[in-house]
Amino acid sequence: MVPGPYRREHFAFAPGTSLVLYTDGVTEARDATGRFYPLAERLATFPDLAPDPLLDRIVADLRAYTGGALSDDAALLVVRRER
Repeated sequence: MVPGPYRREHFAFAPGTSLVLYTDGVTEARDATGRFYPLAERLATFPDLAPDPLLDRIVADLRAYTGGALSDDAALLVVRRER
């Protein structure tokens, strides 16, 4: 284990649940007025989608929010528990 301020966390991950992992390039993307992209709020409005369509939806929404350009690198990963 790497020394540092890390700690192990446990959380419920029920079947049918998706986990969205992202870098700060997603949440620090800004619109024309300088407001950060509200990922959590946006995800709450999206339908329950499989990982690939959900990623497509997030990326399209992020690009629309920023006017098509990101000023930082961004990474997204969606994992869905099937069973």
